[in-house]
Amino acid sequence: MKQIVPALLPAILLIVLVSVLAPDGNIKNDWFRFIGGFHPLVVHFPIALILFIPVFEIVGHFNTGLNIKPSVEIIIKVALLASIIAPLFGWALAWGDGFSGGIVTSHMWAGVLVPLACGILLLTHQKNWGLLYVIMLTATIGLVSWTGFLGGQLAHGRTHLTAHMPDNLREILGIEKPVSIALADPNTFFGGRVAPIFAARCVTCHGPDKIKGKLRLDSYALLTAGGANGPVIAPGNSDTSELYRRITLPIFHDEFMPAEGDPALSEDEIKLIALWIDQGASPDVTPDAIEGAPVFDTASLPVEVVVPDYDPVAAAADRAELANAVVEIQEKFPHILTYVSRNTGDLDLNATMMRGNFGDTEFALFEPVLGRIVRADLTATSITDQSAPLLLRMSNTTTLRLNQTTIGENLVLELSNLSSLKSLNLLGITISNDTKTLLTQVENLDHLYME
Repeated sequence: MKQIVPALLPAILLIVLVSVLAPDGNIKNDWFRFIGGFHPLVVHFPIALILFIPVFEIVGHFNTGLNIKPSVEIIIKVALLASIIAPLFGWALAWGDGFSGGIVTSHMWAGVLVPLACGILLLTHQKNWGLLYVIMLTATIGLVSWTGFLGGQLAHGRTHLTAHMPDNLREILGIEKPVSIALADPNTFFGGRVAPIFAARCVTCHGPDKIKGKLRLDSYALLTAGGANGPVIAPGNSDTSELYRRITLPIFHDEFMPAEGDPALSEDEIKLIALWIDQGASPDVTPDAIEGAPVFDTASLPVEVVVPDYDPVAAAADRAELANAVVEIQEKFPHILTYVSRNTGDLDLNATMMRGNFGDTEFALFEPVLGRIVRADLTATSITDQSAPLLLRMSNTTTLRLNQTTIGENLVLELSNLSSLKSLNLLGITISNDTKTLLTQVENLDHLYME
């Protein structure tokens, strides 16, 4: 027991430290930031050591000749030491770099509880408390795993484990595709064009879960409120706006944004933000109010989605008429036709992976399900005007991407008047100025992409 008190004392002091000096969102001096930079390096030591414990226990139990079980106590002690050092560096990182937010706090507290769990694990091992030792070992491994999971969310976002999960596995596990809440009214320039850039590139570090420098970019009000060092935009003057300065710094600069190794914003994204700021950084101007703003496809950026409760009976009924046809198509063309969600029979067609191997003949096989396709991406396929009768039957399609195809202008005009169509991508298609003018007058189109 005398060994346990000194072992637990640093863990208790660590808990006191993060309680009294919890990260407050303000960036501190470079020493804290320098020390904190070692957190990703040292954090793997306690994880590896703790996961070794059950391996040694199991091997030692079934092969007594190896006599490795006495090594377990040494591993626990080293793991205890490492589990104190790792969160200490983590605290320096959060404190020095100005991080705050819900996941930051949860990750920090999970981390500082690990050495406490290791200390209790050491006690149960030394006392040979059998079942209690097994329970404590299981709990410690679970706590370490949970801490690592939260760390992954901080580094890569909430959906870091499911973002690229295959659709078939999603359906089996009942996991919806990751969605994000729109930052503003999509019918404004800010909400439809600027906010989606922030959502895709910035809110991982400047959102509700992880807040760096007290700056949040997940709403217009929070953006204009600024961060720990004051406002980050100067309406009417991008050159004096801190946000614009940060995104235009050299990528190797300490203050460059996006940080943490993420790639720089594209020239078009930077130009669009600059024009919006120069024109007054208004939240209300319409999407076409700012002349010269570059046009690029933001259809894949986050939008507001409300996910209803899963009703398997209703979903099966909604899919009944087309289920067999969907199965037949999926067998011929794996992975390009999927249900939009587990609750509906609406479909998502993405043929871009087939490129030139997907043309009019292949598209004709989708005839039985055309009326239920709500999103169709035919980018760079070899589809032509011969598919006009089928394309015009897609009455429920809201998003249609025909970029880099040979679809003609007359068919484009007809397709633009589909009753449900809201987004039409025609980048890479040669379109006359007269046709462009007509397309811009189509009332139902919220998003139109042309060169």
